[in-house]
Amino acid sequence: MADKHEMSMFMKELRRLLHDYKTCNKDFFKKKISEDILLLSSIVYENQIGRYESRLMEAGSFEAQPAREMGQS
Repeated sequence: MADKHEMSMFMKELRRLLHDYKTCNKDFFKKKISEDILLLSSIVYENQIGRYESRLMEAGSFEAQPAREMGQS
């Protein structure tokens, strides 16, 4: 899990990438930027889920369950 400093850097970079994506006029670069946005977003999201699960485990109200694939019920 990423520490607070790393998460802060990821969020700052994510904001910069979002700005670059909005202002970019070239499709090739927009595609590359969107790939980076997806990668960083997944890191931030997974880190937040991991923190939430560890808090629940500490409280004793959570049993570890396998993570579901996106799009599956």
